[in-house]
Amino acid sequence: MLKASRRLFACALVVGALFAVAGPAGTPLPVSTAGAYIGDCTPQSNWGTLRQDLVSQVLTLVNQNRATYGLGALKLSPTLTNSAIWKSRHMAYYQYMQHDDPAPPFARTVADRIGACGYSSFAGWGENIAYGYQSPSAVMDAWMNSPGHRANILNGSYKVIGIGVAAAANGLLYWTQDFGTVDDSGTTTPPPPPPPVTTPPLVTTATAAAGYASIFTGTLVGGSAASLGAADGSTYQVASAGGITSWYGQINGVAKSAKSLTVTYTGSNTAACNQTVYIYVWGTSSWNVLDTRSVGSTSTTITASAAGTLANYVSGSSTTGSVAVAVKCTGTSSFTALGDALKLTYTY
Repeated sequence: MLKASRRLFACALVVGALFAVAGPAGTPLPVSTAGAYIGDCTPQSNWGTLRQDLVSQVLTLVNQNRATYGLGALKLSPTLTNSAIWKSRHMAYYQYMQHDDPAPPFARTVADRIGACGYSSFAGWGENIAYGYQSPSAVMDAWMNSPGHRANILNGSYKVIGIGVAAAANGLLYWTQDFGTVDDSGTTTPPPPPPPVTTPPLVTTATAAAGYASIFTGTLVGGSAASLGAADGSTYQVASAGGITSWYGQINGVAKSAKSLTVTYTGSNTAACNQTVYIYVWGTSSWNVLDTRSVGSTSTTITASAAGTLANYVSGSSTTGSVAVAVKCTGTSSFTALGDALKLTYTY
């Protein structure tokens, strides 16, 4: 079992956020060649005891410090909260202190964990961790007196935060703060600008599947972006939050000169809900509805073509860009959305 070497310890890691000047969304989280992150975001039941009662106090102290320096308040991100909870409970159980997650159950980087918890693939991020401090005021005083942690808390690029606190069997508290530059606290946040893209092959018709997937509302409980490559029963699974699921997939390398754009989405839900499929309009930062209908446990395929000026649906100003497609479902009770395939066929 991993053991922490000191009773009182805190450390900070900033990746991407310090480089936010390179782009409006910061340095993107890396993804594997399959478009998936390592592991999942579900803590094991026997890990550290969650202390949700302390979260609101930490958030209040963070925003009080930011206000003192004229900075906007941070909102709570559901995805970063899940990442912070996973980290604190894992550290509390195995009693260690480091940012990267050691096995068991899997070894991965902070970026892998944040991505596996559903946070935007293109966001800048930072993390503070500590243990042994037994109150929110004590750990915040320690963080604010440490240059690296203070820089995270007072970073003007950050818009959201996730906070996790867990108690070990011996009563020691383990603290995590995860920060992000993309606000995913609501249900309608559009995807940020895409990464650089390459020139498409010289063909007149092409079909491409979503290379990235990210959740706005709900929790990833199975699958990955790679699951959306074909209607083969391997699904991208999102559990609802408050009776809602919403997520988007991004198809890269689409010709800016496209003459037609046709979206094909195949999926189902464990309970019937009102499903709407959208396509993102980059120029106006808005979503256009492609299809809306009730979808239950029977797998349903929708095919819809984008109308109007098609270049508006392809990002950037170079010869190729990205198309973002979102799927939102609203039900009357808890359910899991099962995305089986998300593809784009275009001609140019």
